[in-house]
Amino acid sequence: MVQMRNLRAMRGRARGDSLSVAVNGIALSAGTMVRLGIGFLTWLVAARLYSTTQVGLAAAAISAMFLCVQAGMLGVDLALIALFPYQRPRPDLLLDTAITLATLLALLGGLIFVGLSAAGFHSLHVIAADPIFASLFLVLTLLGSVWWILDQASVALRRSDKVLVRAIIAAITCLTGVAAFGVLGWDTAAAILASWVAASFVACVLGLFQLARSVENYRFRLRLADRLVRRLLSVGLPNFALSLADNAPALVLPIIAAEVLAPRAAAFWYVVWMMSAAAYTIAGAFGLNLFAAVVGAPSELARLVKEALRIGMALAFAATVALEVLGPFVLSILGHPYAVNGSTPLRILALGAAPSVVGQVYLGVCRATGRILEGTVVAAITGVLVVVLGVAAASGFGLTGIAVLYLSVIVLAAIVTGVRLRVLVRRSRPEAENRPEAESFARWPQAEQVTAP
Repeated sequence: MVQMRNLRAMRGRARGDSLSVAVNGIALSAGTMVRLGIGFLTWLVAARLYSTTQVGLAAAAISAMFLCVQAGMLGVDLALIALFPYQRPRPDLLLDTAITLATLLALLGGLIFVGLSAAGFHSLHVIAADPIFASLFLVLTLLGSVWWILDQASVALRRSDKVLVRAIIAAITCLTGVAAFGVLGWDTAAAILASWVAASFVACVLGLFQLARSVENYRFRLRLADRLVRRLLSVGLPNFALSLADNAPALVLPIIAAEVLAPRAAAFWYVVWMMSAAAYTIAGAFGLNLFAAVVGAPSELARLVKEALRIGMALAFAATVALEVLGPFVLSILGHPYAVNGSTPLRILALGAAPSVVGQVYLGVCRATGRILEGTVVAAITGVLVVVLGVAAASGFGLTGIAVLYLSVIVLAAIVTGVRLRVLVRRSRPEAENRPEAESFARWPQAEQVTAP
């Protein structure tokens, strides 16, 4: 009884002034959409001031940066969400360790990618060949990892509205930088990367300030606590394969477009994907916030899943309609080549936004209930199909072929995961009734609080 009261007390303190799954999901979606929206203006300016080859190289490099951040995390980001409620009385050491560890891992991933670009890439060989470009890429990878962890900290605090504020300011910073460099005549891919570096730096500084206001007396220190490193990795590594399999395919596709087709194709695809991601990000936001909510309240899984599906799919459907109607017109603003090469792929990709909500909610349930292997297998099969068949689709049918392939895989995955999700929700009801609530936390190695020595 004492243990159950302590768990409930910690869970209550973890919520604090937290927001609901719906509000957090909407806020996180809005933050990403605002970033993508202003990001679109950034690429609009770049399309007018920079050549398509330079835009394509920058787009592929930025996708590679995101890939390095995701691959280098080793699940530390999701482990932070899972462990945070149990470190809520003293979260400073957990936050410092998570930020420091994620930064080191992502930077290592960036160095590995620079080495690979020198050894095996054709179009992206510039990342290693140009010292300025390589330096910008590594700094962007480092800052991108901090930014990502800060976003996950906001999710853990159940205050995804702070992600929205960071997104607005950072996106405006990036837009200003791209425009200024272009007007001044530094119209290269490195200039676009430099603008992203400035935006990421601003986002990190603002995020640390917000964190200091949300967590009493918190000030970031570069440090690693051995026990927390082991705990973050023990929780994170099982989630790592799942996260990588889920996120990597979308980040690999611009690289495929650049290497299989041409850097120009990467420019067209990146803009198309950025616009469609405004709809797809809704699925990811609701899946992530569902994970955070179910970890804190496992007995409410059925209600939380229903809420996430209902609101997430409604928003995704609205975003799909907007893309179908306005997408080609928006692409025409970038220029005739973007409209000709991107309108059809964009309309095809937009159709997958609502089905992707089902898949992301399913993965959120797998993470929260300890079914990591199951979710990883499903995400890995989906990712392998996208990447392997994507290469063949690009070679034979160009960007339209990639879009058709991606949509087909997403719809198939939604059907399979939707059936399985229904089974998991039904099974959770008798389990919640017959099992003490404290036992549902046993699947996560996180009950013991770790404090500074």
